[in-house]
Formats: sequence, C-alpha cells, structure tokens
Amino acid sequence: MAVTGEGSRSPTKLVLTRDNAEIPSSIEIGGCEVSPFESRRVFFRRHGLRRSIHGWDEVWIVVPNLGALRRPFLTRALAYLCARRRAILVDSSGKTSPVGIASLIRSGVEFLRDLLLLPGLLLRTNRDVQRLSSVALPKAPELSPLTAETRSEIAREFKSPLYLRTDMVLGLRSGGAVGHIAGVLNSFVSRGLRPTLFSTSPIPTVDEGIDFHRFELPKRMWNLTEAPLLACSCEFAGQVERECADRKFDFIYQRSSVYNYCGLALAERMGIPLVTEYNSPVVWINRYWANPLRYEALAKKIERANLLGSNLVVVVSSSLRDRLVEDGVPSSRILVNPNGVNVEMYSPDIDGSQVRNTYQLGSETVVGFIGTFGNWHGAEVLAEAFGQILEQEPERRDDLRLLMVGSGKTLPLVEEVVDRYGIRDLVVLTGTVPQAEGPNYLAACDILVSPQTPNADGSMFFGSPTKMFEYMAMGRGIVASDLGQIGEVLTHRETAILVDPGDAKDLARGIRTLIDDVELRERLGSAARKEAVEKHTWARHVDRIMEALEGRAP
Repeated sequence: MAVTGEGSRSPTKLVLTRDNAEIPSSIEIGGCEVSPFESRRVFFRRHGLRRSIHGWDEVWIVVPNLGALRRPFLTRALAYLCARRRAILVDSSGKTSPVGIASLIRSGVEFLRDLLLLPGLLLRTNRDVQRLSSVALPKAPELSPLTAETRSEIAREFKSPLYLRTDMVLGLRSGGAVGHIAGVLNSFVSRGLRPTLFSTSPIPTVDEGIDFHRFELPKRMWNLTEAPLLACSCEFAGQVERECADRKFDFIYQRSSVYNYCGLALAERMGIPLVTEYNSPVVWINRYWANPLRYEALAKKIERANLLGSNLVVVVSSSLRDRLVEDGVPSSRILVNPNGVNVEMYSPDIDGSQVRNTYQLGSETVVGFIGTFGNWHGAEVLAEAFGQILEQEPERRDDLRLLMVGSGKTLPLVEEVVDRYGIRDLVVLTGTVPQAEGPNYLAACDILVSPQTPNADGSMFFGSPTKMFEYMAMGRGIVASDLGQIGEVLTHRETAILVDPGDAKDLARGIRTLIDDVELRERLGSAARKEAVEKHTWARHVDRIMEALEGRAP
C-alpha cells in the first residue's frame, strides 16, 4: 500500500510495518508512504539505494512488540540511514523508541554480545535435547475408544491441563491458528476442565475466564536469525515453574513450534503426560516454501525428541500421520483429529448486511474466500477462475462480485491476476480482519470457495483447512478442491461441489454451477451445516483427545 500526498511531490514521511503490525492511531499517515517491510534487501531493491539514503524527513518502523524486535541493530541502522530529520521505532500499542547515535551504539554492542553468547546457547540446547531424548516413556497401548459413561471419569482425572503456545508470531489477530487454539481451550472449559494458558501473546476469542500467563520473552539474541527461538526454549520452562510453583497440572498440551521443547522438559520434570499438537511439518515447510532453517539439523532433532517423547501426538490429517510413522513415531501414539469449528460463532443466522453495505455489494451474488494467501491456499487460482468467468460471460459483471478476506505473500499474485482481467472494480480485497468479525464477512457471501492446491514437490497434501469447517457451519454453498482431507470431509454434490485442485478452469465451472443453481447451493449448504454440527465441532475434537489421552497416560 502506498499513500502519497497532493500533487507530484514525493512523501516526506515513510511508515514501514513489520510482521503485520497494526499502525497505532497516534501515527498520522496522511501524506505518507506506507508499505510493508519484508527485508532490507527487498526495501532497497524497491526504493533504490540512492533514493533511500536520507530520502524522507521522518521514518517510522512499526513492529508488534519493541521488546521482541527482530534484528534491532540492522533495523535501527536502516531507519537512521533513511531519515533526514528523525527516525522512530513504534509498536502497535503506541510505545516509541527514537533512533539516534546512542541507540545505534547500544544495539551494536548487543549485537556483539549475542554473537559471543551464541555458541554457548547452541551447546546448551544440544545438551538439553540429547538428555530429553534419552528419557524413555512407557510402551503406548493401542487406542481404545471409551464409552460415554466413562468420559466424565476421564474429565475428573485430567482436570487441569497446562496449555503451551510457544511460537513467536506475536499479535495474532485471526487465522486458523487462532481458531484452533480458541476452539480447544474453550472446549476444555465447556467440558469442565480448568486450563492454564501460557502464550507469547494473547489469543483472540479465547474465553476471558481462562487463567492466562504471557511468556516473558528473552532480552538477548534478537540480533541473530532464529537464535531468539533457541533462547525461548531454554527459558520458557523455567518461567512456567516459577509462576506455577504451587500448582498441580494433570497433563501438558503444547502446540508444536520450531526449536521449542518447553513442553517436553516440563512433562519430564513434573512427571505428567505430554500431548503434542502437530499441525504441520515446520522444518519441511521452511525448506520448501521459504528458506531452510539456519540450524535445520538441530530443529529436526528437537522436533523428533518432542514427537517421540509425547504420550499422545495429535495430527490434523492422515497424511501427517503417515509422515510421522515413516519417521519412526509409533502409530499407537498418534491421533488423527481434523480441525473443527464453533458452530455457535459460525452460523447461517449471522447477518452479513453490514459487510455488504460497507463494500457496496448490494444484491449481487458474492463469491467469498477467507484465509491466508499462502503456498497451498490457492487464492491466486480463485482470482484466475473468477477472471475467466467474467471474460467468458461479461454480462455477469453487473451482478457478480468476489470478496477475498485475508493477506499473505501470494497477495501480489492475486492483484496481478485481477489487473490482468480488468476486474479491480468487481473484486474486494479486505486484508486481514479480526477473528471475531470473520463470520460477518462469510455471512455476506452466497458461495464460499476453498481452492487449495497440491504441494509443488508432489508430496501428500497434509492440511486440514479451518476455513472448510467454518464454511460448512455457515450453511453456504461450497466449492472446494478435491484434495487430501478436503475430499474426505466433503462429498461431491452432497455437501459441496468438488473440483480438480489447482485447475482454474474446473474451479470456474464449479463456481458457475452454484451461481446458476440457487436451490442446489442451499441444499448443499444445509447438508454441510448438519455435518459440521454432528461431527466437526471443537467439542467433539476435544472429546477425542481426552479419550485418546486416557489410553496413553503413564
């Protein structure tokens, strides 16, 4: 996004946002240039080195948390280099940190300190993981589903779970992770459990009555790539023990995150079961979808220790289970448990008229999408399919719109497709919206699309898209890729229209089918809602975890 002043004069104020940080209301962005800050290399390539040096009177860099500023020395140096008059770091709460020579010197000294401390941190992490890997767990029995009569007995035995969310994505506003965390925690509460949550930041839509503790982030290592994650692993377990020294927990539930073994260390010290929620192969994702991790061998060792040291590993799809079994994780310790949905929060009864009014959608047929614009989410394929429909049937321009909610790295590809077809006026790109507002946006749609694409390397699709279950609960007609778990949960022409993954032409055909047949989309939506309520609530998701945990506790 670029916001410029009047006339042809270049903006004198630059605002860069990092890690999806929200710009605080204290910053006046009128007449500014505002853009995301992906990396220093990308920044200078976009603006030009000569143009960037002292190119703006003021430079503001907005970050989620000043206390967890990644690469502080280089970030401050960039801001100082580009500003003629003043440079300031600010976080989403409005807290500021001016950049000057003194702050640059302090950051430089911290940079050198981090470099000197790194070998010791790596040595300690390797030593800890080696020791934890040698701790033997009892042989896991085969899964024995329990009866309804014994379920309450299990709930009494495992009354107080310790929930750990250790990843370093700060300031989460929405997304599948938010839905999963809130879904599990809130269902723990509805099942009579008393969870305690430790997280690096608050999670939207989590029950306010849940005992929440924020992890105190380490004060060191932020100048080095990935090193803060290692520092967190070493420090988080101690924080939990200090804050909960007088508490007794019945089991630990940890979301798997790269480099972190906090849950494994605590389970060993407390002598209680460990449940690891394994949603995706993070090491693999970094290698094939981003950049290989700097300490990839160590990350694999930590991941393996967590998986082999867990009493129960909860995966969201059968393909993830198969990956883990190939890597030596006993199948008897693995529970395949797809994602779910809060069927009260996502409901056909929600009124989407305010969203329709906001974006002037009127009475048009609205095709909708919500989620991350990422590698396998297929947002660009949906844009291509929508463009093809309007290119082949231009008369539909008067009564057809595309509403896409979310953001991510493939957003530029989506915009490129939209501009190529000349349909910018027919496509609404809202950006990320708060989790609690997501249902209102879905309610504004007539047709909901889940256009996931296969993994580029040919490996099995391992996802369990939360959007699919949210779409089902909304009772709208669904068009979805017949891919992995999506094709297992949805049935063609019974609960959705299934199409060939990654095929824009087939996706366009599926969307046309529901545009033209209102009765069919209503029937599919009603059947999908019924399945969501009966099979795919977060409450049922938690029931399956509790049943499996009872059979695997030491």
